[in-house]
This record gives sequence, structure tokens and C-alpha cells, in this order.
Amino acid sequence: FAQTIINCDVPIRSYAGIDVDEPLIRFLREEVHDPRFTFARWDIHNPLYNPQAPRMTRESVLPVEGEFDVIWLFSVFTHLPPDDADALLAIMRRHLRRDGRLLFSAFLDPTVATFEEKAPDSPGLRSTYNEGFLRSLVERNGWQVLAVHDKDPENEFIQHRFVCVAT
Repeated sequence: FAQTIINCDVPIRSYAGIDVDEPLIRFLREEVHDPRFTFARWDIHNPLYNPQAPRMTRESVLPVEGEFDVIWLFSVFTHLPPDDADALLAIMRRHLRRDGRLLFSAFLDPTVATFEEKAPDSPGLRSTYNEGFLRSLVERNGWQVLAVHDKDPENEFIQHRFVCVAT
């Protein structure tokens, strides 16, 4: 996102990028010289990318402060089990401005009862949800789903996308 914002001269006031990947965050901090950008590592558990870190809870705190107009979680829920997805939805709810939007991508499969790890030997690689179950997590945390956009049949990385508002 940072590269697109910079290269396409997207008019923004600020951007906060958060990831569990320390080398990525270090690279961005060293290479992006624009005061509108903040990059922070979140040392939070992920079974695939950060297995030794503390578990996320609904009370966990983001490594950045503030409220945001848009929270965009691209390829985040695709790596989260339900407890972490539930916690993250609660955390994000505390950081969205009143008229803001939450956008996130997820693997959806109508044949999955609630949740299934499609790569059982690599937990967190392909976390897949039943849409109704994921919607229930969204709504439980004070969100309303405005739209769900289908995955891109030509690109396996562009999954279903949810657009939500705070209720």
C-alpha cells in the first residue's frame, strides 16, 4: 500500500502500516522518507509468521495510537484462526473514526461449517471461513457488513473482500 500511495501520488493525510514481520517493517522505516507514513511491528502471535509471540486478546493494544478513517486488512484474516479474528475485530473497532470503514479480505468457502485450516500442516497459511460464521464475528464486535465482494477468479491472492462500518 505504501508503494502505491507514493508512486500514484494518492492524497492522504497519514498512513500507519502494521505487521508482525520485523524485516519488512525495518525496510519500510529505512526506505520510506515521507512524514505521512508510520510503520510499526506488532509482536503478536501468529501460528505461521510469529509463533513465539504473545497471544492476541480482545484487550490487546495496537503498536500505534489514534483513530483512522479506513482500516484495511489485506491478507490478514486469511492467516487468522477464529479467536484471533474475533480479537482483531474488537481491537480495530476501538480505532475507527465514527464515519470510517473497515475493509478486509478473507478466504470464504460455503462447504466449511464455520472455520477450517485448509493447510493443516501449516496453520495460518490458509485460514478459511464460512461467510455466515465470519459475519457473526464481525457483528458480535460492533460492525455492520455493507458489502462482500467476490474473490477474483483470475488471481488467487485477491480473495473475498468485506466492507464494514461501525454500528
